[in-house]
Amino acid sequence: ALSQFVLSYSVILWYYTPKPKGLGPNSPLIRGFVVGMIFHLGTLALGALLTCLLRPAHLVLGSLADHAGPDSKNPICGAVARCLGCCIERYQKYLQHLSGHAYIDVCI
Repeated sequence: ALSQFVLSYSVILWYYTPKPKGLGPNSPLIRGFVVGMIFHLGTLALGALLTCLLRPAHLVLGSLADHAGPDSKNPICGAVARCLGCCIERYQKYLQHLSGHAYIDVCI
């Protein structure tokens, strides 16, 4: 979690910092590490915990959502998808965005 945050912070810092042509910000990786450890440690820990705990549901519902649909060739998968339609909708609305890329939102 911290490494993803540091990399995202460095990219955001480079992109949004006004700089002369050809020059970038000073030591963006070290600054990202310090900011992550001081200001965002709780957010990173909670995000890592939720990502770890929800990974099995993410894999199962993601696979089911990919293979089930109105044009599904597998009738059993389609029936299961209709039974778990509410779970799949909640997955697509909330869990699909909870991944390692969520740390980019913390940086911005």
